[in-house]
Amino acid sequence: MNRKRNQPDRPRLIGRVARVGLVGLILVAVGGCWRESHVLGEGPGDGGPQISAAGDGAGDALNETGHPPPVLPEPDGGAATVVSLGDVGSSGWSIAIAPAEVANRLSQLLLRQPATAALTAAVVASAPRTNEDVGKLTDGLLLEDGSLAGRQAFYRWWLNFDEFLTGERDPSLFPGLNDQVRQALVDGTMAFIEDVTWRPTGDLATLLTEPTAFVSSATAPWFPGVVVPAGAADVAARVSLDASAYAGIVTQPAVVTIYDYPYRADPTMRGMQVRRTYLCQDLPPVPPGERSGGTFGPGVTIRQGVSASVANAGCGACHGLTDDLGFAFGHFDAVGAYHDTEGGLPVDTTGTLISTSADPSPTFDGPVALATTLASLPEVRTCYAVKWLLFASGRTPQAYATNVTYATPSGDDVKLVSDAAYVVKRATFPGGLLGLRGTIRAVTETHTFLDP
Repeated sequence: MNRKRNQPDRPRLIGRVARVGLVGLILVAVGGCWRESHVLGEGPGDGGPQISAAGDGAGDALNETGHPPPVLPEPDGGAATVVSLGDVGSSGWSIAIAPAEVANRLSQLLLRQPATAALTAAVVASAPRTNEDVGKLTDGLLLEDGSLAGRQAFYRWWLNFDEFLTGERDPSLFPGLNDQVRQALVDGTMAFIEDVTWRPTGDLATLLTEPTAFVSSATAPWFPGVVVPAGAADVAARVSLDASAYAGIVTQPAVVTIYDYPYRADPTMRGMQVRRTYLCQDLPPVPPGERSGGTFGPGVTIRQGVSASVANAGCGACHGLTDDLGFAFGHFDAVGAYHDTEGGLPVDTTGTLISTSADPSPTFDGPVALATTLASLPEVRTCYAVKWLLFASGRTPQAYATNVTYATPSGDDVKLVSDAAYVVKRATFPGGLLGLRGTIRAVTETHTFLDP
C-alpha cells in the first residue's frame, strides 16, 4: 500500500530530499541550502523562503502514518542565515564529544534507535565542531519521516499516555471506552500535535489553546456535535471544535483523564496533572488512604462533594493548589467525553490559578480560560523546555518528577535551568511564541545534551 497517497503536494525540496536520501539530507542541511528561519525563533526575513501551510482546512485527512506531512520551505540556493541569541554571526561554543557520538545522541533522541553506519558517516563527514553545528544536523534530521518516532516518544512520556491507555474504567459506566478507542484518542492527540508542529510557526501557545482535534468515527462520540467528514470514517480528520469548550491538548480526552477514578472524575489529580505537566510543579505524595474516591449522593456535584471532603479533613494546603484547576474540567467525565450538566446539575468551572508568576493570581471559568492563561506564562514555556531537556538526557523516568527550582537552582538543576533559558530564547519567535521544532533543535545545542 502506498503510504504517501493521501499526502498533499509538497514543495520542490521534497523531491530533492527523496533523491539525496538521509546522508544527503544532512549534508544539505549543514551546507546551508535553505535558511534556518523555519525552525529558529528569528522567523523568516524579507526575501527568505516562503512557507505555505498544508492541510489548514477542517476535515483534511491524515496520511497512513497518522501524521501530516512536513511543510518545507523552498531552497533558495544561498548560504544559511545563522542568527543566534542576539549575537549575529556567532558560531556557538566548541563541543567536546566526537562526531560519531553526536550522530548516536541525535539518532537516539530523534529517531529512537542507534545511529546507522550511513548516518554516522554523514555526521562525521560534516565535522560538527560547535553546538550550532549540531543544531543544523538536527534541522536536517527533523525533516526525516523517522523523526516522528522521537517526537511521539516525547509526547507519550510528557503527557503520560500510557496511564490513559491502561487506566481502569468501569465498563458498565463507560462501555464505549475499549482499547481501540483509547488508542484512537491518543492517536488523535498525536495527530493534532504533529499538525501544529509542522506549521510555519508551530508554537506552544497554539498547541495549548487551539480548538481543533483530529477525529474519526471511533472518537466522534467524545466530541458532541462533531460530524466526521465524508470518506474519513476510519482516518482521523481535522475538525474545528467549540472554542468555548475546547483548547488544544489541554482538553484532549487522553490528556484530561489520565488519573481519574474508574467511575468518576478526580478533580484533585486533574489539577495535580496541570501543575506537573505545564508548570513543572509537583506536590507531596497523596497521604495513604486519602485517595479512596467515593461517589456522592443525589443532588451533589463532584465539586461540591470534593470540596466538602477536603474541608472536613483539613487538607486545604495542597488541595488549594490543585482542586480549582481540576474543577475547570468539570464538563468532562472520567473518560473525557463532554457533558453540559453533571447528572442534571449545573457545572461550576470557576477558579483561581495561584502560585505562578502572574500577579494578581488570574481567575478563570473553564479550561479554555485556564489554557489561555497557561499559554501566557513564561514558566510554562520554560517548563516545556525543561521537559524536553530531561527527556533528551534521560535523567528522569517520570515526566512529573521535575520540580525544578528556578530561582535558586542547585546541583544538576544549575545546568538544566541555564539550558532551559537558552532553549526558550533560541526558539522564541518575535512576539514571544515558543516554536516547537525550534525547541527540539535548541535542546540539541545545549550542555545538557552535548557535554561528555
